[in-house]
Amino acid sequence: MEYLINKYKEYWEKLKEYSEKIGRLICFALEDYIPGITFSLEEKRNKLILHFFIFDENLRKENQKIENFKLLSSIIKKIFPEIKDNIKSNIKVKKDEIKKIKESLINLRNYYTSFVNFPV
Repeated sequence: MEYLINKYKEYWEKLKEYSEKIGRLICFALEDYIPGITFSLEEKRNKLILHFFIFDENLRKENQKIENFKLLSSIIKKIFPEIKDNIKSNIKVKKDEIKKIKESLINLRNYYTSFVNFPV
């Protein structure tokens, strides 16, 4: 049993490591379109949640004023359906920027698909 518990702990730590890498890559891909974007890794009911948000309070307030928008979380979930249950965000994306953000995330997905060890 000790072996299984240790393996579980190793798995959990590896999951955190890869989740951090995914979060950093998504932020890097979107920073030109969403100034101040960052993320935190939240543990909730034995699950890791990537929570994307805008760190700077002034930028966050400006973002919340946007009308005619789509939530970033819904865009990320469409591009990365494998982790859709692990994504959270209240960042608003202007309708005219949705296409650019989708393209950036698709490029990210396509580029990093060929890597086993992510250079992050």
